[in-house]
Amino acid sequence: MVNGDYLPECTNCSHYALESDSRCNLHQVALPSLETETICVDWSPTRYLTEHPHYTTQTEAVLKNPAFINLKKDTLYYDASYAQTPLSLHYAELKPFRFLLKIVCVEAYCEDDTWVMYLASYGGGDHRYRHFPPVGDCAVMMFGEERVAFEVREGNRRFLWFNEDSDALKKWLDSFVDVEALWKETRAFNSRHYVENGIRVFVEVRQRNKEYTAIPAVHFYPEQLRR
Repeated sequence: MVNGDYLPECTNCSHYALESDSRCNLHQVALPSLETETICVDWSPTRYLTEHPHYTTQTEAVLKNPAFINLKKDTLYYDASYAQTPLSLHYAELKPFRFLLKIVCVEAYCEDDTWVMYLASYGGGDHRYRHFPPVGDCAVMMFGEERVAFEVREGNRRFLWFNEDSDALKKWLDSFVDVEALWKETRAFNSRHYVENGIRVFVEVRQRNKEYTAIPAVHFYPEQLRR
Protein backbone atom coordinates (compact mmCIF):
# COMPACT_ATOMS: atom_id res chain seq x y z
CA MET A 1 0.00 0.00 0.00
CA VAL A 2 1.51 3.32 -1.07
CA ASN A 3 1.61 5.76 1.83
CA GLY A 4 -0.70 3.51 3.84
CA ASP A 5 -3.54 3.52 1.32
CA TYR A 6 -4.77 1.39 -1.57
CA LEU A 7 -3.14 3.16 -4.49
CA PRO A 8 -1.74 1.68 -7.72
CA GLU A 9 0.95 -0.95 -7.14
CA CYS A 10 1.65 -4.50 -8.26
CA THR A 11 -0.28 -6.17 -5.44
CA ASN A 12 -3.40 -4.17 -6.42
CA CYS A 13 -3.09 -5.09 -10.08
CA SER A 14 -5.40 -7.49 -11.86
CA HIS A 15 -2.34 -9.25 -13.35
CA TYR A 16 -0.89 -10.05 -9.92
CA ALA A 17 -1.03 -13.69 -8.74
CA LEU A 18 -0.06 -14.05 -5.08
CA GLU A 19 -0.61 -17.80 -5.02
CA SER A 20 1.97 -18.24 -7.82
CA ASP A 21 4.99 -16.89 -5.92
CA SER A 22 3.85 -13.29 -6.42
CA ARG A 23 4.04 -13.54 -10.18
CA CYS A 24 2.93 -11.03 -12.78
CA ASN A 25 0.82 -12.97 -15.25
CA LEU A 26 1.19 -10.26 -17.90
CA HIS A 27 5.00 -10.05 -17.91
CA GLN A 28 5.53 -13.63 -16.71
CA VAL A 29 8.03 -12.80 -13.96
CA ALA A 30 8.26 -13.39 -10.23
CA LEU A 31 7.98 -9.95 -8.65
CA PRO A 32 10.59 -8.68 -6.17
CA SER A 33 10.28 -9.04 -2.41
CA LEU A 34 10.90 -5.39 -1.66
CA GLU A 35 10.00 -3.27 1.34
CA THR A 36 8.24 -0.78 -0.88
CA GLU A 37 5.65 -0.74 -3.65
CA THR A 38 6.40 -1.63 -7.26
CA ILE A 39 4.52 -0.69 -10.41
CA CYS A 40 4.75 -0.61 -14.20
CA VAL A 41 2.94 1.38 -16.86
CA ASP A 42 0.68 -1.61 -17.61
CA TRP A 43 -0.89 -1.47 -14.15
CA SER A 44 -4.55 -2.54 -14.29
CA PRO A 45 -6.78 -1.84 -11.26
CA THR A 46 -8.49 -4.65 -9.40
CA ARG A 47 -12.26 -4.71 -9.09
CA TYR A 48 -12.01 -3.45 -5.50
CA LEU A 49 -10.32 -0.24 -6.63
CA THR A 50 -12.75 0.35 -9.48
CA GLU A 51 -15.89 -0.25 -7.39
CA HIS A 52 -14.95 1.62 -4.21
CA PRO A 53 -15.69 5.38 -4.70
CA HIS A 54 -12.94 6.57 -2.35
CA TYR A 55 -10.20 4.51 -4.00
CA THR A 56 -11.50 5.15 -7.52
CA THR A 57 -10.82 8.87 -7.06
CA GLN A 58 -7.30 8.25 -5.73
CA THR A 59 -6.51 5.73 -8.45
CA GLU A 60 -7.60 8.09 -11.23
CA ALA A 61 -5.44 10.86 -9.76
CA VAL A 62 -2.34 8.68 -9.93
CA LEU A 63 -3.07 7.39 -13.43
CA LYS A 64 -3.31 10.98 -14.70
CA ASN A 65 -0.06 11.94 -12.97
CA PRO A 66 2.97 12.45 -15.28
CA ALA A 67 5.04 10.40 -12.83
CA PHE A 68 2.97 7.39 -13.88
CA ILE A 69 2.14 8.29 -17.49
CA ASN A 70 5.83 8.71 -18.40
CA LEU A 71 6.97 5.31 -17.10
CA LYS A 72 8.84 3.30 -19.73
CA LYS A 73 7.23 0.20 -21.21
CA ASP A 74 8.33 -3.27 -20.06
CA THR A 75 10.14 -1.85 -17.03
CA LEU A 76 9.53 -2.30 -13.32
CA TYR A 77 9.70 0.69 -10.97
CA TYR A 78 9.62 1.08 -7.21
CA ASP A 79 8.07 3.87 -5.19
CA ALA A 80 10.91 6.08 -3.98
CA SER A 81 8.80 9.00 -2.80
CA TYR A 82 8.06 10.26 0.63
CA ALA A 83 4.83 11.60 -0.76
CA GLN A 84 1.69 12.05 1.30
CA THR A 85 -0.51 12.54 -1.76
CA PRO A 86 -0.58 10.77 -5.13
CA LEU A 87 0.13 14.05 -6.91
CA SER A 88 3.74 14.03 -5.64
CA LEU A 89 4.66 10.41 -6.36
CA HIS A 90 8.16 9.58 -7.53
CA TYR A 91 8.96 6.24 -9.16
CA ALA A 92 12.54 5.03 -9.57
CA GLU A 93 13.48 2.51 -12.26
CA LEU A 94 14.45 -0.91 -10.96
CA LYS A 95 15.01 -3.06 -14.06
CA PRO A 96 13.48 -3.91 -17.43
CA PHE A 97 11.37 -7.06 -17.12
CA ARG A 98 13.61 -9.03 -19.49
CA PHE A 99 16.50 -8.65 -17.02
CA LEU A 100 14.42 -9.17 -13.91
CA LEU A 101 15.12 -12.34 -11.97
CA LYS A 102 14.18 -12.63 -8.28
CA ILE A 103 15.00 -9.47 -6.33
CA VAL A 104 14.74 -9.20 -2.57
CA CYS A 105 15.31 -6.33 -0.18
CA VAL A 106 17.92 -6.80 2.57
CA GLU A 107 19.57 -4.43 5.05
CA ALA A 108 23.21 -3.38 5.25
CA TYR A 109 24.20 -3.13 8.91
CA CYS A 110 27.41 -2.24 10.72
CA GLU A 111 28.08 -4.83 13.43
CA ASP A 112 31.21 -4.27 15.56
CA ASP A 113 32.80 -2.16 12.80
CA THR A 114 32.06 -4.87 10.21
CA TRP A 115 29.40 -4.45 7.54
CA VAL A 116 27.01 -7.37 7.00
CA MET A 117 23.70 -7.91 5.18
CA TYR A 118 20.72 -8.82 7.32
CA LEU A 119 18.24 -10.97 5.42
CA ALA A 120 15.29 -10.17 7.69
CA SER A 121 14.15 -6.73 8.78
CA TYR A 122 13.86 -5.94 12.47
CA GLY A 123 10.86 -7.84 13.79
CA GLY A 124 10.18 -9.98 10.70
CA GLY A 125 10.96 -10.83 7.10
CA ASP A 126 12.24 -14.39 7.48
CA HIS A 127 10.34 -15.29 4.27
CA ARG A 128 13.46 -14.03 2.49
CA TYR A 129 15.59 -16.87 3.87
CA ARG A 130 14.39 -19.25 1.16
CA HIS A 131 16.19 -17.22 -1.52
CA PHE A 132 19.59 -17.74 0.12
CA PRO A 133 21.76 -20.71 1.14
CA PRO A 134 21.15 -22.38 4.52
CA VAL A 135 23.16 -21.32 7.56
CA GLY A 136 26.79 -22.32 7.25
CA ASP A 137 26.83 -22.47 3.45
CA CYS A 138 28.70 -20.04 1.18
CA ALA A 139 27.97 -18.27 -2.10
CA VAL A 140 29.14 -15.23 -4.09
CA MET A 141 27.89 -11.63 -4.11
CA MET A 142 28.66 -9.36 -7.06
CA PHE A 143 29.42 -5.76 -6.06
CA GLY A 144 29.68 -4.25 -9.51
CA GLU A 145 32.52 -6.18 -11.16
CA GLU A 146 33.88 -7.48 -7.86
CA ARG A 147 33.05 -11.01 -6.75
CA VAL A 148 33.05 -11.45 -2.97
CA ALA A 149 32.37 -14.73 -1.18
CA PHE A 150 29.98 -14.73 1.75
CA GLU A 151 28.81 -17.17 4.40
CA VAL A 152 25.29 -17.29 5.80
CA ARG A 153 25.35 -16.94 9.58
CA GLU A 154 22.76 -16.84 12.33
CA GLY A 155 22.57 -14.28 15.12
CA ASN A 156 19.59 -12.36 16.41
CA ARG A 157 18.81 -12.25 12.68
CA ARG A 158 20.21 -14.29 9.78
CA PHE A 159 22.91 -12.41 7.88
CA LEU A 160 25.55 -12.59 5.15
CA TRP A 161 29.16 -12.45 6.37
CA PHE A 162 31.67 -11.37 3.73
CA ASN A 163 34.58 -13.52 4.81
CA GLU A 164 37.01 -12.57 2.03
CA ASP A 165 36.60 -8.79 2.27
CA SER A 166 34.75 -7.47 5.31
CA ASP A 167 34.79 -3.92 3.89
CA ALA A 168 33.42 -4.86 0.45
CA LEU A 169 29.82 -3.93 1.28
CA LYS A 170 30.78 -0.58 2.82
CA LYS A 171 33.06 0.37 -0.09
CA TRP A 172 30.37 -0.51 -2.62
CA LEU A 173 27.68 1.46 -0.77
CA ASP A 174 30.00 4.43 -0.35
CA SER A 175 30.33 4.75 -4.12
CA PHE A 176 26.62 5.65 -4.28
CA VAL A 177 25.84 7.37 -0.97
CA ASP A 178 27.73 8.98 1.91
CA VAL A 179 27.77 5.87 4.07
CA GLU A 180 29.20 7.50 7.19
CA ALA A 181 26.55 10.23 7.20
CA LEU A 182 23.75 7.81 6.36
CA TRP A 183 24.77 5.31 9.03
CA LYS A 184 25.02 8.06 11.63
CA GLU A 185 21.50 9.19 10.75
CA THR A 186 20.22 5.59 10.81
CA ARG A 187 21.73 4.93 14.26
CA ALA A 188 20.15 8.11 15.62
CA PHE A 189 16.76 7.00 14.26
CA ASN A 190 17.21 3.53 15.77
CA SER A 191 18.04 5.02 19.14
CA ARG A 192 14.98 7.26 19.15
CA HIS A 193 12.59 4.51 18.08
CA TYR A 194 14.20 1.47 19.76
CA VAL A 195 14.64 -0.44 16.50
CA GLU A 196 17.58 -1.94 14.61
CA ASN A 197 17.04 -0.75 11.04
CA GLY A 198 19.78 -0.98 8.46
CA ILE A 199 20.39 0.62 5.06
CA ARG A 200 18.18 -0.87 2.33
CA VAL A 201 19.89 -2.78 -0.46
CA PHE A 202 18.36 -4.81 -3.27
CA VAL A 203 19.84 -8.23 -4.04
CA GLU A 204 19.18 -10.06 -7.29
CA VAL A 205 19.19 -13.85 -7.15
CA ARG A 206 21.26 -14.71 -10.23
CA GLN A 207 21.63 -18.40 -9.37
CA ARG A 208 19.95 -19.51 -6.18
CA ASN A 209 22.37 -20.61 -3.45
CA LYS A 210 25.34 -19.78 -5.71
CA GLU A 211 25.48 -16.24 -7.12
CA TYR A 212 23.83 -12.91 -6.25
CA THR A 213 24.16 -9.29 -7.39
CA ALA A 214 23.86 -6.25 -5.12
CA ILE A 215 21.74 -3.38 -6.49
CA PRO A 216 21.82 0.04 -4.79
CA ALA A 217 18.49 1.28 -3.44
CA VAL A 218 19.81 4.82 -3.52
CA HIS A 219 16.52 6.58 -4.22
CA PHE A 220 15.48 5.89 -0.63
CA TYR A 221 18.27 8.22 0.52
CA PRO A 222 18.25 11.34 -1.71
CA GLU A 223 20.02 13.55 0.83
CA GLN A 224 23.09 11.28 0.98
CA LEU A 225 23.41 10.59 -2.74
CA ARG A 226 26.84 11.05 -4.29
CA ARG A 227 26.52 13.79 -6.91
